[in-house]
Amino acid sequence: MPVQEAYRQLNAVQRSMTPDQLMAAKLDIMRPYRTRNILVGGGLLGFVFGVYAYSMYKTGHDDFDTLPATIPRPPSTPDASKPVHQ
Repeated sequence: MPVQEAYRQLNAVQRSMTPDQLMAAKLDIMRPYRTRNILVGGGLLGFVFGVYAYSMYKTGHDDFDTLPATIPRPPSTPDASKPVHQ
């Protein structure tokens, strides 16, 4: 069936329905997709929260008390942007 003929038939069916009937028909058509989309969305959401919880768990055990309060700086080198006085 050519696409143009399918659109003509679809338009004829839509014109014969009331808006409530049309909405009910669209909801019936989308019902299997809605269930699958909810399952996929739930799986993705679970994965994202799982990665977040795992990363918080792993980084929450870091102990920084053993580090010295001040970190010694390396010896400074002359800055190339400043002119050298002779």
